[in-house]
Amino acid sequence: MQFCYVFRILWHGCFDCKFMHIIWLLFGIYIMKPTDKKVKCTQALLHFEGLYKGWMLSGPFLEAISIWPSSWDIEIGKSICFSIIMLIFNTVVGLPISIYSTFVLEEKHGFNKQTVGFYIKDFFKKNLVSIAITSPIVGLIVKIVQVKY
Repeated sequence: MQFCYVFRILWHGCFDCKFMHIIWLLFGIYIMKPTDKKVKCTQALLHFEGLYKGWMLSGPFLEAISIWPSSWDIEIGKSICFSIIMLIFNTVVGLPISIYSTFVLEEKHGFNKQTVGFYIKDFFKKNLVSIAITSPIVGLIVKIVQVKY
């Protein structure tokens, strides 16, 4: 019930500094201002059941690419696939803002030294490194939780 109240507050944007401090003390959750783009994206993801749909998409996606050995635990593979899907989703959502800040705002103030080709190459390298670092960590966390419980 308490979490439903928190999500209702997140959705309607009824923020108060005292309330945000209470939520931080009770749950350890820091609620950002409702004008923040990431908060609105998270609200939409929660409202349209994006996390559930991403989890349901990760199973067929993992079977379609068929690189996960059948002798290994499928839950670990599905969790890694889910984290990659969410990484791609967050990257696609943040891409227009990143392009605007790099090529419009930085160019306006004279800080931009990147070309479009270098930006694209850097974009793919950054995402591949994120996947390479995130995947073993997610797999390890899932394995630790499985052994513990």
